[in-house]
Amino acid sequence: IDCWNNLTDNGMDEAATVAAILHDFKQNHSVENPYLISNRDEKAYGMPRLMQDLFPGLQRRLDPMAPAFQPGAGVWGESWVLPEILPEVLAGLQGRWRDDYGAVYLIQGACAHVTLMDGRSAIIQLVEMNGQVSWCNHWVVNEAQVRQAMMKGELRWAPVAPGSQPIVWWWYD
Repeated sequence: IDCWNNLTDNGMDEAATVAAILHDFKQNHSVENPYLISNRDEKAYGMPRLMQDLFPGLQRRLDPMAPAFQPGAGVWGESWVLPEILPEVLAGLQGRWRDDYGAVYLIQGACAHVTLMDGRSAIIQLVEMNGQVSWCNHWVVNEAQVRQAMMKGELRWAPVAPGSQPIVWWWYD
């Protein structure tokens, strides 16, 4: 919008407008490294750099054979389409967590998106069974532990093997 307005009002092209906005942020507002983004074009301006800085391990994987998404088309527009309902123990884990080693855990559904401090990442499948969630088959949490974590912001994964140490996560957001 700013680029269009500046072109219409002042005859200034997009590149000059962006340069002027960046200069203003740096000179007048002491913003050393501003992110200019467009809500209409996710690849324009600073959005790719912002995404990389926020989520260093994020990589887009698209299926070239997937059908095009069309809102309101087909079954997606019908009233029976509902969001996924998760078991209480899994629902309480949703969101971002961190640990003492600088790793960040984004729990979405039954997937844990893990980003280590050095930028390496992985996706771990969480397994829910009998009111417990298992982390890599080595640690578990139950509903009571998750409810307590929701109040305290600290989650302790109990080791499955005797003598092993627990894993501790803290709420990130």
